[in-house]
Amino acid sequence: MRGPSPFRRHNSTPVASFVLSAYSHPGSLHWLFFCVLLTLYALIVFSNLLLILVIALNRSLHEPMYVFLCSLFLNELYGSALACRTTATWPFAIHFTINLS
Repeated sequence: MRGPSPFRRHNSTPVASFVLSAYSHPGSLHWLFFCVLLTLYALIVFSNLLLILVIALNRSLHEPMYVFLCSLFLNELYGSALACRTTATWPFAIHFTINLS
């Protein structure tokens, strides 16, 4: 029979919480952050939709590389807007900035 593992002896530090000190409360600037994030999100969605539309309508772009790019644009739209709340990063960030207390 072996003795206790040397890795389990010294690893018993309980952590109840931690503070990210670099992120302070923005105060009255949270509306500015909200507007910047909302503008960036709208720009990303618009550019992805525009690129998907251009690839779909232009017959000379129906090649494997452009079909692959189109699938990446669709994946980004799905991952940023339509997926569950834990993976929708942009909408969650916008929601978080508007609901700061």
